[in-house]
Amino acid sequence: MAEKSQPERRWDWMIALLALLVVPGVAGARALGGQGKWAWIVAVGISVFTALVYAADKGRAKQGDWRIGEGTLHLLSMLGGWPGAYAAQHLFRHKTAKVSFQLVFWSTVLLHQLLALDYLLGWRIARAGLTALGL
Repeated sequence: MAEKSQPERRWDWMIALLALLVVPGVAGARALGGQGKWAWIVAVGISVFTALVYAADKGRAKQGDWRIGEGTLHLLSMLGGWPGAYAAQHLFRHKTAKVSFQLVFWSTVLLHQLLALDYLLGWRIARAGLTALGL
């Protein structure tokens, strides 16, 4: 009997992750200047923690145990753990097929990208939105 082969693991997602980190990274560097060492440590820590939570949820899913709520996973992404969540989704092949989950996840990534871009643009997008609302 032939062994069941594993699908080839692709690493192109890492290039996408690095690209997604450019705008927030530049915005963070500009906002913090040379004084943001601890902010960077916290940001990396949140991402690592988020990846570990995804790993725990994947383990629980395999064992049929009580799962970590999707709301918790999304909250961690929203709090800045989206890079770790993205990496974990690919490393553990977890939460990648559920469309509703992916829509919310990518909305959090997009929000972080837009906030970083708007900061780099001097808050032009936010000001235009407030002006359009008459505020």
